[in-house]
Amino acid sequence: MQRRFPLDGRLLLWLVLNLLLVLWALLIALPERLGVGWSIFLTEAVRERLQVVAESIGENVGPLLKENWKIELQRYDEIYHVDFGVFDGDGIQLAGEEVEIPKSVRQELGKTRGLSLTNVPGMPSEPLPAPRPGRPVEMPGWPVPDREQLKRWIFVLHSDSPEDWWIGIRTPIAAPDGGLVPATVVAHTPSAWRALRFLNLREWVYAGLGLIVASILLWLPFLWLISRAISQITGATERIGRGHFDVRLRIHRRDELGRLAEAVNTVAERLDSFLQSQKHFLANIAHEVSSPLGRLRLALEILEQHVAEDDRDGHEAFRDVEEEVQIVTELVNELLAFSRVGIGEEKPSLSTVSVRALFLSVLERERHVRDKVSIRMAGDVEVWANTHLLERAVGNLVRNAVRYAGIGAGPIEVDALVNGKTVSILVRDRGPGVPQLALLKLGDPFYRPEAARRRKTGGIGLGLATVKNCVAACGGTVTFRNRDSGGFEAEIVLPKAEF
Repeated sequence: MQRRFPLDGRLLLWLVLNLLLVLWALLIALPERLGVGWSIFLTEAVRERLQVVAESIGENVGPLLKENWKIELQRYDEIYHVDFGVFDGDGIQLAGEEVEIPKSVRQELGKTRGLSLTNVPGMPSEPLPAPRPGRPVEMPGWPVPDREQLKRWIFVLHSDSPEDWWIGIRTPIAAPDGGLVPATVVAHTPSAWRALRFLNLREWVYAGLGLIVASILLWLPFLWLISRAISQITGATERIGRGHFDVRLRIHRRDELGRLAEAVNTVAERLDSFLQSQKHFLANIAHEVSSPLGRLRLALEILEQHVAEDDRDGHEAFRDVEEEVQIVTELVNELLAFSRVGIGEEKPSLSTVSVRALFLSVLERERHVRDKVSIRMAGDVEVWANTHLLERAVGNLVRNAVRYAGIGAGPIEVDALVNGKTVSILVRDRGPGVPQLALLKLGDPFYRPEAARRRKTGGIGLGLATVKNCVAACGGTVTFRNRDSGGFEAEIVLPKAEF
């Protein structure tokens, strides 16, 4: 059986995916598309913190450039869990472990020289001398640029090759001769979470998760109302499909679901009215036919006395007519039993019924099949039902099993099992069973499987329908199914009698 995924779960999952898509667009796709990266999410406090880190690295790197330009920054790497490097405006690495710089980051590094020159009063706008290999460009007397502007030029980029996150902070570095060198401290890491931690942007992540949670809480009542209405409509249609046309939905909505509920109620009401009319019609017919049928049986008894004993043809004709009258009588009796329960002429009073005593009573009444039935229940159990109606239902099931299954493969089994607050009464046989397509129609008035459409073995199709009406009047349900090991099984489920 295919597993079902509830509608409210699907809607909730769709909402979460939609919010994640929006967050991805706001945090990654759009910033990269606009060329600003995550810099737009950097608050003033975050920029101040990053600038302090960069200035600290610059103060430690500057005095060592004269001795060795390739300075290890492992101490900072371990503190902040990212890899640091110091670069000049031409992309030449001044400190840190060597790393390949992607084109987008190199373009950002090139802006360092322009920023430096435009911030020095009176500085000529001529290009700086070409850098010497392994040595930074020196600018004696270059003043410290405006710190607020440096903080605005912090960049955050993401590269595909290599797969890294890059954070760049502009800062001046002391040259060996006492001047200042324009440089950029670059932190990079392949982990997006580490980049978030270094940028202290976890608050944005928590804010996004909070937005998802708040949205879920906001949508939950709406989703619950929709799924509840759909579940009620589904349950009602399933009950209608099982023949319970008295079901009514109490859904007061002014949308499509409300209209659907009204349509289901209308259909159920029309079907219930049609079924009740049909049952009243059958009851009236059976009642009207029973009187002339009784007179016909009386006439046959009188006629039998006038048939000569040596008139073989007369006796055979009489027996044929008597057999036909008996068939019609059984039909009328079944029609009356079916219609009386179905249209509610019988208002059953429910009481405690012993299942074992009921089984024995049924077998006592059905003496012609008593030797073919085996009671398998170990103890006794009591149900809440009407004794007369339940006896009729179980008796019909026993006769039906004997009629169609016989006892060639074993006796008919009747059993009772307790399932919590309910009791299952089972009538099983080892016969050929019923075609799978016919199982759904068993219990419908006048329906008989093709194999049962014979006078010798088949009834008129009201036996199982009467069973359903009797059990429903007792507040229970009945199910028909084929057994896995072969044969047919009818299960009556009734409330267990509580003491």
